[in-house]
Amino acid sequence: MADLIGGYFVYVPITFVIKGLIALCTGLIFRAIGKNSKTRYISVLLGGVIDIVFVAGGYFICEYFMYGKGAAASIPANIIQGVGGLIISAVLYPALIAIPYVRQQSLIFTSKKQE
Repeated sequence: MADLIGGYFVYVPITFVIKGLIALCTGLIFRAIGKNSKTRYISVLLGGVIDIVFVAGGYFICEYFMYGKGAAASIPANIIQGVGGLIISAVLYPALIAIPYVRQQSLIFTSKKQE
């Protein structure tokens, strides 16, 4: 929505695809390795790393076709944004998982049988 509201219409489909891939990959990792409290925390951290790689790499690839080599200028900002998000999630995850409803939902998500 930020791209749409901010007038960066060209980034709307790019963001949709990149963020969708991030959600898919992190969800699969959380479900695959998040079997106990320690591995769930590790999977959240891995999800943050996946976010950094996909955002910095994904936007660079897409912007390379629009701007050429100048697209590399966005990589540091995307990495900084991703590291900030990773730090925030590492700090907030223990507080959020302490909420009974959130804990219950995470257990339901990780305990579903693989189909």
